[in-house]
Amino acid sequence: DLTQFDDFEELGRYESSISRAIFSGYLSGFIVGHQDNTLRPNAPIAYREVEFVMRKILNDESFNWSSTAQNMQNETGHLSEGLEDDGAYMTRGEAAYFLFRLIE
Repeated sequence: DLTQFDDFEELGRYESSISRAIFSGYLSGFIVGHQDNTLRPNAPIAYREVEFVMRKILNDESFNWSSTAQNMQNETGHLSEGLEDDGAYMTRGEAAYFLFRLIE
């Protein structure tokens, strides 16, 4: 029941599709929410959050954004802020690149 999170209403008009995705991730342990009892569905995602989720999804505690960022830089020339600061926010382009490479 995602209504237990203080910011549940932020799911807004996307409530049904996002709720299903977040709830599925929550049940699987991929999504745990924040210490202040929020989900923050509209907030940007930090590289360290990507690492946390992907370690659980891939069942690989060694997953790190740095490896992906280095591959991305070698292939595209893009220098990810995540190489220097895991608290920085992932860009949409990086997310697209990452998801594309993940399904290959």
